Amino acid sequence: MRMGLVFVDANVLYSRTLRDWTLLLSRCSGRFTVVTSRDVLVEVLANLREMYPEKDGGWIEMIHQKITESVHDVITDWPGGAVEGLADPKDWHVVNAAIHPGLRSS
Repeated sequence: MRMGLVFVDANVLYSRTLRDWTLLLSRCSGRFTVVTSRDVLVEVLANLREMYPEKDGGWIEMIHQKITESVHDVITDWPGGAVEGLADPKDWHVVNAAIHPGLRSS
């Protein structure tokens, strides 16, 4: 059985509940693997820092490390540009990374 690939956006990785459940289900079910992009990780960490300015750098690093150790792959390069039908240019990077032909499961 071939596993499915699930590209997760910052909305999933920002929420501790969604992040933990998604990554746990991926690891335990064997039905899908989780991938994301470097840009998504940067967005997650920036939003966490904004929400929790009192937290030390080790806390942010711990979350970053746990995510990168738990996902199958972190995409670092893909073609850019506008995405037809997607009005918000702030989300173009997500769609472009998710549909990049270099994204594959192993």
